Parts: sequence; C-alpha cells; structure tokens
Amino acid sequence: MLRHPLLAATWLALTLAPRFPAAQGEGPFRTLTFETACEAARKENKVVMIDFFTTWCGPCKKLDAVTWKDEAVVKWLTERTVPLKIDAEQEEALAGRFKLDAYPSLVFVQPDGKELGRLVGFKEPQPFLSAANDLLAGIRASDRIKAQLEEKGWNDPMLRQSYADELVRERRYEEALGHYLWCFDHGLEYRQSYYGVRLSFLLGRLNELGKKHPQALVELRKRRDAAKTALLDGTATLDQASEFGSIDKYLGDDRLTLEVYDKLASVEPKTIDGRRTDPRPGLFRHVKDLLIEERRYADFLAGVGDPEKYYASRLEHHRMSSAMGPDDPRLAEHGRQRHVDEASEIYEALLGAQKDEPAARIKTRILEFDASEKTLETLAEHASRAGRTEIADALTKEAEQDREK
Repeated sequence: MLRHPLLAATWLALTLAPRFPAAQGEGPFRTLTFETACEAARKENKVVMIDFFTTWCGPCKKLDAVTWKDEAVVKWLTERTVPLKIDAEQEEALAGRFKLDAYPSLVFVQPDGKELGRLVGFKEPQPFLSAANDLLAGIRASDRIKAQLEEKGWNDPMLRQSYADELVRERRYEEALGHYLWCFDHGLEYRQSYYGVRLSFLLGRLNELGKKHPQALVELRKRRDAAKTALLDGTATLDQASEFGSIDKYLGDDRLTLEVYDKLASVEPKTIDGRRTDPRPGLFRHVKDLLIEERRYADFLAGVGDPEKYYASRLEHHRMSSAMGPDDPRLAEHGRQRHVDEASEIYEALLGAQKDEPAARIKTRILEFDASEKTLETLAEHASRAGRTEIADALTKEAEQDREK
C-alpha cells in the first residue's frame, strides 16, 4: 500500500492524466528545466527524478552505461517519473538547493518541489528498481536495515555501521553519530574482525560526518584525548596506541602523535595483568613517515629494530594483502608502489645513518621485488634526501639507461 497520498493518486490516475509535452534528452531523460519538470510531474501524476552527475565521476558513467540502458529501468522511469540528468557543476544553484555531497545522487522530488528521498552511488538495474520502488512507497533504505537489526539484535557493528551510513544520507546526523559511536566504543566486544574497519572506514565516516555535524569531531577528540592520557600515564595498551594514532591521522593531527611518541621515551611502561606495556611500537607506524621527513634516521631505525627483518615483514604483509584483495590491475599497481615507497624509507634511513652495507642489501631486495625505472627513481629521491648525492646520481643514471633500452 502506498503511504504517500500523492503516490496513491499516481496509481489511480496514471493512465488518465493529461500528457505534458516531453522534450526528450538522452535515453529516458527529458530536456526540461527543473520548474518545468515539476509542472510536468503535477500534470502527469508522477514525481521528478534528477540524476545529479559530474563529468569526472566514474560511478556516474557506469550508471549511464549499465542501469540507464536497461529496458526495465527505462520503462519504469518513463511510467513513474519525469527523469532529468543534471551536471551538478553546471547547475550549481540547483545542486546547492539539494545539498549534494556525493555523486551520483538520484534525487526524487514531488511536484511541489519538496524532496521525497534520494539514492546515492551506482546501482545495478534490479537493486535500483527495488530501492526506487521502496522510496516511492515511503520505505527508506534505513528502514530496511533497521528491520534487520531489530530481527538480529543491535550488536552487529558492520550492520549497525551500514544503518548509520543510511541515516547520514537522510541527513539524520545526530542519530547516525550515536550509532557510529556505539560501533567505535563497543563493536569489538561483539566482533573481533571489526578491528581493521573500526580504525579505518569507521573513523573516515566519523571524520566526514564532522564536516556536516561538528559534534562528531568533538566526540572523536574526546576518545583521542582519553587514549593520550592513558599513553602518558603508562597504562595504555598497544590497541590504545593504535587508536590514538589512527584518530590523529583522520583529524590531521599527525604532529601530535609524534609529540606523544617522543614523550613516551621517558615514560616507564607499567605492568598490567602480568604484562609489561610498551605502546611505542603501536605508535611507530603512525610516526615513521614524519621521522623520515625530519631526517631523524636514528629514531626511525630504533623503531624498526632489525632493518632486514622489518623489510621482510613488510614484504610479507604486502604479499598477503595482494592475495586477499580484488584482482584489479590499478589496485595491484598502487600496492606495489606503496611497498616500494615504504621500503625506500628503510633504505634512506640506513644511508642517512651511514650504514651502507645493510642499505645495499635492502636496495637489492627492493630491486628483486621491482626493478622498474620508477623504482630506481624512487630510490634516487630517497638517497638524495639522505644527503648521499653520489648514490642518488648513480641510481638516476641507471634509471636513464633503463629508459633508453
């Protein structure tokens, strides 16, 4: 049963409604102004659907290539909506009216100009039809997920995070924040595998929410500051160290992480439950880039421990991540370059500390992994920053020779 009176009328009067002259655009889309489209929707007992896109948006192009070419979707759009395609960067006033923050955004609008709801991101044809029908029937995506949570219980952090995502799309920011914070504070109690998501995707969601709802950043800082206190009084665990560094990363406060890392050198770790806590290793991965940037090579190497064993561990991590990730050449190239960049920091630190023999061994291993011209150039850049111009020049020359082959 349709919940919106307007939509109930649509079903009753669709075939009897007067037709509005439809200036056709590409596919099912009409070339009308927004005001004219609303008038057409009123006369035809339909709603307006606007596909807000940008020319640089990959999912927008995929929507054009897949969903908008599907016969069932075209039929549905024609029968149920007055569909428009709007370049959000060309129609800034209209895009601003609907406060867009992601593309594509498929905004459904009543004839009086009020938003009925929206779908965000690429949707395959059948998921689009299902979600769009729900939306027109007054059933929101958040309602579907809420029903699952009520059936299964509210203790699944992944599902609850998805629920909060939908609340954000519906601009129910305060509700979304409460669920995100539950996931952060309690998610690991119910799913240990949530650890990585919690310190990456979830923090990213909270940081983005903070741009629209500043209280999210206030709450993040509260949790960051609590972890900082535990670190400086010697009671923090390795998990708290990672939590502190991860929050700082998303807040853009990496320098604070380094400041605390330096202070921890004079903090005596405490013994908790029979274990001696030392949070510095948990913070090292968050500060290592800054240590290299500031040419604090001795401190970097102290954090690494045995450079060759450390390199071997990072190589194994890269291989495991590559094996578990999707088969995507672009992602594979990104992962390869990331490993080369990380390994080149070890090489730079060794050169900067005048430890040439282990540096040469690390260089050999890096080139065994990838001996491309780009890798040689990366090694040359790091050697140059370490002040070893003669080595940098030799690597640059080797790269040039590879280019000429």
